[in-house]
Amino acid sequence: MKLQTTANQEGFQITVGDATLTVNPMSSSALGRLRQKHTTIKRGVEKVDGAALTAEMFDRVVLDWNGIQDENGNPLACTSETKRAVYEHNGDFVGDVLKKMDDVDSERRMGLEGNLLPGLSGTSPKGK
Repeated sequence: MKLQTTANQEGFQITVGDATLTVNPMSSSALGRLRQKHTTIKRGVEKVDGAALTAEMFDRVVLDWNGIQDENGNPLACTSETKRAVYEHNGDFVGDVLKKMDDVDSERRMGLEGNLLPGLSGTSPKGK
C-alpha cells in the first residue's frame, strides 16, 4: 500500500463555479497547530474562533486562482489580502472551495493507496 509521507508543495487544481483554484491541503499537524492558535479555554470550556480559523485556512490552502473577479469584473490577484476579502464577503464560496478540496484530496489519497470504493461482498445479502 502506498502512503503519502511528504507534503505536496505544488498542490492540485479544483473548479468551483467558474473559478479554477490551485489548492494544497494542510497536513494534520499544521491543521492542529492552526486550530490550537484559534482556540481559547476558559473555565475548562474550549472555544474555537471558527471564523478566524476558516479565514486563515483559506488563505493558507489557496495557492492561486483564475476566473475570480471583483464586483466590477476586474480580475483579482491571489494575495492574502484578496483571499481575506473573498472570505469576508463570500463565505459560501469559501465553504465550497474547502469542501471540494477535501473531497478531491480524499479521492486522490484513495487512488494513491490503491483502495477501491466499497462494493458487494460475499457476506452481504446482495453479494450472495
